[in-house]
Amino acid sequence: MTSIDTTSSLQSASLDEVGPLASVCYFLGAGFSKACWDRYPVSKGFLVRKLTWMDLHGEVVETEYAKSMPALAGLLDHVEADHGSLDSLNIEHVLTDMHIRAYGLGTAWEVAEPEAGRPEYLGSVRRNYMALVTYIRHRLRLLDGRPSELPLARRLIDSLKLQDSIVTLNYDTIVERHLYADPTLRSRYLEHLRSTIGPPPVLYGGSWQTFDRYTDRKQGVFTKLHGSQDWSSCSNSICPHRTYMSPGYSYSQSSIRYSELRCTVCGSGAETVIVPPIASKAFERYPKLRLMWLQSHLALRRAQRWVFIGVSFAPTDFQLAALIRSASSEGTYFNKHGAEGQICVVSEGRDSAGNSAKRLLQSLSPAVRDKYQRGEREIALFPSVDEYFDVSFAADGMREDRVLQSGEY
Repeated sequence: MTSIDTTSSLQSASLDEVGPLASVCYFLGAGFSKACWDRYPVSKGFLVRKLTWMDLHGEVVETEYAKSMPALAGLLDHVEADHGSLDSLNIEHVLTDMHIRAYGLGTAWEVAEPEAGRPEYLGSVRRNYMALVTYIRHRLRLLDGRPSELPLARRLIDSLKLQDSIVTLNYDTIVERHLYADPTLRSRYLEHLRSTIGPPPVLYGGSWQTFDRYTDRKQGVFTKLHGSQDWSSCSNSICPHRTYMSPGYSYSQSSIRYSELRCTVCGSGAETVIVPPIASKAFERYPKLRLMWLQSHLALRRAQRWVFIGVSFAPTDFQLAALIRSASSEGTYFNKHGAEGQICVVSEGRDSAGNSAKRLLQSLSPAVRDKYQRGEREIALFPSVDEYFDVSFAADGMREDRVLQSGEY
């Protein structure tokens, strides 16, 4: 494998073979969706005034947010005035800054006579913050149903064994759409994960069960740590179903019509279940996401190979760093001699992969990090998703479905 200190000379990376019945945990960031479909936005450059895309009939469509959604009028002007040119901004940094100003210090930010045109008093800052969250949802919603068959997503699906896990920070449904479209073994993978693919509870085996029942079994999990574009919840703050999550649309549909979704208890409209990309993530609003973080921790602990694809490891993402640190400390393959675990970092380009690996290194537990720093282990770097699957296909040819072999399925 290639050392994280030799990224400038990186040509390719090799992999150790994963045990025949061992598991792999794929951890997906925005760079994975971007690699699957080059029109998908990442954090930097996310903010645009117009979105141009090609519809299912091949026609070019242009949407201007300020005209299509009056609530967003003037929002990007305020953002630019406070933070600079939209092209250079990272949406996570902007949202975190606005969240701190709006909620972090409360009335400490409020002034009696705000300067004209400047959103520096509490009410305006909060309105702009909520408008920016709406902008994010709207921007991704327009894109979410557009991709159809994407080769890189297909390669990921084809690589899965029933013991493998997918953990993603993304809101999009690229992975789900490809899972549902495959009528072969992946259908069994989906059936096996019905308790985790989407918001629980779900109808499983004829009875209603919450998905925490499956955390101790040895099958893989599919968790979306920040929510999903296809999950919805009641928007009424006093509704008893406020914290519930339900599927927002069918994967066979080509569009999402949230305006038609209504809470079955109070009749209020639905809102998309997503956690804004800010440094401090409050999960009280959607407590079931906490259980997904627990499932992800268990999946990382029992996986022999961790594959991070398109994850930036932002220094401000404290929850992600804590998850990796804890899982590496308690992982079956990362603290035992003779059963070494592997870490792979996949990003677009050699330098990007190397920089991401260096940030990841800081999130590992001290004992595991020391092994990498002493050169006892190396992080395998891949400058493209295709290259990772080319190498893993050759290395993992003998892998089997553990659950099918053991008769657990």
